Amino acid sequence: MFKSLSLFSLLLVGTLLFQGCEPLTKTTKSGLRYKINTHKDGSRKPKAGELMLVNFVIKTSTDSIFSSTYRDIKKPVPFQVMSDTIKNGHVESEGVNLLTEGDSATFMVIADTFFMQNRQPVPPGIKAGSDLKIIIKVVKVQTIPEYQAGLQAMAGDQKKKDQKQIQDYLASKKITNVQTTASGISYTIEKEGTGDVPKAGNNIMVNYKGKLLNGTVFDSSEKSGKPFEFPVGVGAVIPGWDESLLLLKKGSKANLYIPSGLAYGPNGSGPIPANSVLIFEVEVVDIKQRQGGDIMPPQQRPR
Repeated sequence: MFKSLSLFSLLLVGTLLFQGCEPLTKTTKSGLRYKINTHKDGSRKPKAGELMLVNFVIKTSTDSIFSSTYRDIKKPVPFQVMSDTIKNGHVESEGVNLLTEGDSATFMVIADTFFMQNRQPVPPGIKAGSDLKIIIKVVKVQTIPEYQAGLQAMAGDQKKKDQKQIQDYLASKKITNVQTTASGISYTIEKEGTGDVPKAGNNIMVNYKGKLLNGTVFDSSEKSGKPFEFPVGVGAVIPGWDESLLLLKKGSKANLYIPSGLAYGPNGSGPIPANSVLIFEVEVVDIKQRQGGDIMPPQQRPR
């Protein structure tokens, strides 16, 4: 089920650049101040439960950008619309219901109120009691099935692009003896191990170096000075690792060419751009039974 997203949950990933500092012209009965910047007559108005794909920017009282979809993730984000009968002064419930597809609007809210509504403290750099400007542009209105179908179509197109990039790279480097899994991971065995193949749930210890196709190294076990240990095949790492490392015997060294859909996909991660094919040089150092405990949290996973 698609869960409703509050605007605050999008702050860290999400610019419609602010267009001037003119005063806001309207106030709802609940006290929400706003101005409709652009409006398209006859455009699609979302129903409760449908999605708006929106770009937005949140600006502080000093006119600096606190968060921006154009700047931070460079694409609209989905926002699930609540009932249009809600009149609570919240931008993410009452405010968005004032908009239709193609509209843009500026909302003014007190920082304390905004963050309190989202059960968060006022972050450093934002003065308590000051105003926040929230500028929203509605790019598209979709039902959840329409949105999911769009994601699937984009994923299919990206998978084809990834495969071409991998094949072009292998050809340009004259890399042969390549094996490819059904999911699209290509790999070469540089040294065949003599030990067992790991099973899902086993802890394995791996030396690795991760690179982009342009050769940029984005991560390596050399940073910690020891192999990286994790439970394989249970979702503790990216899907491309879970699948490919279950194919390698203890002692094996291999190069993995992982499509973006089995890595960090359209969002990327840190130094990894969106839709990046990743190359990993890996060595399976050891395999052992996991001795209870929780699977390591995401922040401890390799990129």
